[in-house]
Amino acid sequence: MPELIPFRWPAEWKDPSRLELLKGAPINCLVGATAPPIPQGELPFIRLDDKAATANIALRDGVWPAVQAATKKSGAAAGPTGDAWVDSNAWVIRLAHVMEPGKPVWVSYEAPVDNAGLGPAAFVKPVMEAEAFGGRWVMALNKTFREGLENRSDAAMSAWRRMMDAHRFFAARRAWREWRPAAVLGVISTFAGEGEAMSGEFLNLAPRRHLAYRAMLAAEAAKATFDGLKAIVYLENEAPKGELRDRLIAFAKSGGLLIGPKGIADVAGGKRVAEHTVASLGAGRVAIPLQPWDDPFTLVAQTHVLVGHREDVVRVWNASSTDTFPQLDAAGGKMVVHLVPYASAKTRSVTLGIGQRGRMARILRLEGETSARLMKGPLGIEVEIGDLENYAAVEVEL
Repeated sequence: MPELIPFRWPAEWKDPSRLELLKGAPINCLVGATAPPIPQGELPFIRLDDKAATANIALRDGVWPAVQAATKKSGAAAGPTGDAWVDSNAWVIRLAHVMEPGKPVWVSYEAPVDNAGLGPAAFVKPVMEAEAFGGRWVMALNKTFREGLENRSDAAMSAWRRMMDAHRFFAARRAWREWRPAAVLGVISTFAGEGEAMSGEFLNLAPRRHLAYRAMLAAEAAKATFDGLKAIVYLENEAPKGELRDRLIAFAKSGGLLIGPKGIADVAGGKRVAEHTVASLGAGRVAIPLQPWDDPFTLVAQTHVLVGHREDVVRVWNASSTDTFPQLDAAGGKMVVHLVPYASAKTRSVTLGIGQRGRMARILRLEGETSARLMKGPLGIEVEIGDLENYAAVEVEL
């Protein structure tokens, strides 16, 4: 099941000759509400029902990955800092792996209906975004792309080949799917109930600041490993009790930073930092908000200040509308950093900073790979990547 690559067969395609498009392609299953009215040969069909769970697949609703368009034609929607607002599936895919471990994660969505002119080339990014974060996009074509393939236009055929090459790119590096998130921040929550919106949006916004995290379910966190974490934020309205609280207190006493709601720890004194009272606890610290959390955008920024920029796993220059996802292999000897830009135009020349020393690195793109020149930075190493369009990865031997 994890190796299935789904394609939503267009309802308009009733001619079996359209199957020629799939010859030699990595697509190996068709999906939809109903089976296509054509002989499918050895291609399995999986029925996707929005109202019922799909067996053995963590299916999630997704969004078209892009900088969100503003109501005015001349701009993009922006948040309080002025940066463009990004529609991303990164957090949806990563959280689905936590909520339903062991299942392949599929995100299902179609191109915006109010943008009929969205060209075929734009469909490469959705494939690469989903794969970069460990999932799969249920590929769905809009009218412009579908008609281009029917007419064998150069633009449509080129985009289709690049989409298939993107799947091959990640299939050749499938070991990345087993690598663990490289993070100094643990995010613990039920990711449900009253705190669902806050915790989910925290995961959505953290990569925008390149704040690397590892998400954990509250019900399982007492038994989970905290190895490598310098800080933990407990994203619930009420403080935890019992074994989990004891474990979090022990984490702080051993030198970690614990960020949580009022009542998470019994401390006195402290100083005000980023709208939190920060007090010592054993060898570590506890940070408690002055007022209950109500804005995830602000909380992510405050958390970043509390953890400290010196603890950043990665830093990125010239890529404000870009998500990053650093991973480590099981032995901790290799790191890969995925970079997914969401703007429609290419970025300026991007530089990636990694908070560790490295021996060698390479830059991987759909077009090929190149050796990277490592430069010494104030907190580790820096790598000049160049401009970004759909995706790039930097793999480093530490």
